[in-house]
Amino acid sequence: MWSRNLFDRTVVYRRSAANSSPVQNFNGTTLVSTGYGGVLGDYGNLNPPRTFGLEISAKF
Repeated sequence: MWSRNLFDRTVVYRRSAANSSPVQNFNGTTLVSTGYGGVLGDYGNLNPPRTFGLEISAKF
């Protein structure tokens, strides 16, 4: 018998801002990057849902 995520907890195990576009503002006459604005948003990967099973093997 085996199980994964027995208590069915949702956890974000990886989060990235790779899809966010940099925000650039004019500071007088200079273009200044002020970080990421989340135009497309961050994304994350969640753990798999609760699963369980039973494995049986036979040898003849």
